[in-house]
Amino acid sequence: MMSPFIRKILYIISPVALFLFAFAPFAYATPQIKGSFDMHEHFRVNGNMGLYLKVARGLGIKKTVFVPTGNTPDNAGYKEHMAALLEEQKKYPDRIIAFCSIDEADPDAPKIFDKCFNEGGKGLKIIGGHTKFYDVPLNNDIMKQVFKIAQDRDVPVMVHVSIITLPTA
Repeated sequence: MMSPFIRKILYIISPVALFLFAFAPFAYATPQIKGSFDMHEHFRVNGNMGLYLKVARGLGIKKTVFVPTGNTPDNAGYKEHMAALLEEQKKYPDRIIAFCSIDEADPDAPKIFDKCFNEGGKGLKIIGGHTKFYDVPLNNDIMKQVFKIAQDRDVPVMVHVSIITLPTA
């Protein structure tokens, strides 16, 4: 006799397994879409860019937007990741679009963003909308300066948002 726990697990897993086995052959027959863009990959120092670009090419991805992402709570380490990403963009200018990142609470954020842009950054990714990175409102005085730079330079800004947890004022 089968335990109720095992029966419940099989009840959940069986339809999923059936679906996967039924459609697995199509995974190998998916046509490549020529000239696709990957609009959002996180970059950290010591990642294997060569391997990523090889896989991306095999999937028909022509260019990728990379965003340098540090650790919570203040995007710690992002400056190192950003500098390395800008170097990778120099090596693969036809494949990599490097975005800048900042710590939204850092009074030097406008200078850091401007420096990144001057060194080749093509846009800005604001990670502070993520609940684990949120520490200041994104309409603070520092960010108003950052947004002004982005507007003056006519560069795109991506904002990470979260609908899971809303920060309190």
